[in-house]
Amino acid sequence: SLAARIPHKIAMELLLLGDTIDARRAYEVGYANAVVPAAVLDATAMDWAQRIAAQAPMPSRMLKRFVAEVLPRGPTERAGIARA
Repeated sequence: SLAARIPHKIAMELLLLGDTIDARRAYEVGYANAVVPAAVLDATAMDWAQRIAAQAPMPSRMLKRFVAEVLPRGPTERAGIARA
């Protein structure tokens, strides 16, 4: 959920006011990893995908599993795991 991914005060602002945010603000509050011009969006995404794919698969899997187990989850994610 949004509230679990960005600072509490920013999440409360967005949830209570109902405002939307643009890509720059999402980046500033830590909800987006990067902001790039639309003209290079696909190329940037492909670059990131190729860089990830070039990493050794076992350490990548281990890191993903570690993050999934250690980082806090939002209520929706916790509920989904509980149902599984």
